[in-house]
Amino acid sequence: MKLSKILNKKRTANGALTLASSEIRFDMDWETRTPKAVQEKKHLDTHSMVEEFMLLANISVAEKILAEYPDCAMLRRHPVPTEASYKPLVEVRNLFNVTTLGKVLEIVLQWSKLRVEYWCLKKSDPAALED
Repeated sequence: MKLSKILNKKRTANGALTLASSEIRFDMDWETRTPKAVQEKKHLDTHSMVEEFMLLANISVAEKILAEYPDCAMLRRHPVPTEASYKPLVEVRNLFNVTTLGKVLEIVLQWSKLRVEYWCLKKSDPAALED
């Protein structure tokens, strides 16, 4: 735990972006397929520790890719959420009287992260970013 806190302080001092968001869970009535309640998952220190080591692994892999393939980049992006992905969330927001749109948008963004696209980009093909 101590090492992960040191890594976090170093990243923060170097200008790391912190995206803090809650994880939301739905208690469902599976017979009617409707949500009964919405709960916010409690954040534990161990979650932060795992996050730091995952970031360290990602950074290490990125540095290796850069060293081996300096003219290419491995990119990852999440598609824009579709109306179909957020319409049910608006209904849940109304059902449970979630008053902040920001919370609903957080949930939509979490769901959109389930799908991810990867591609390789060469310096000689910058137009590939426009897709």
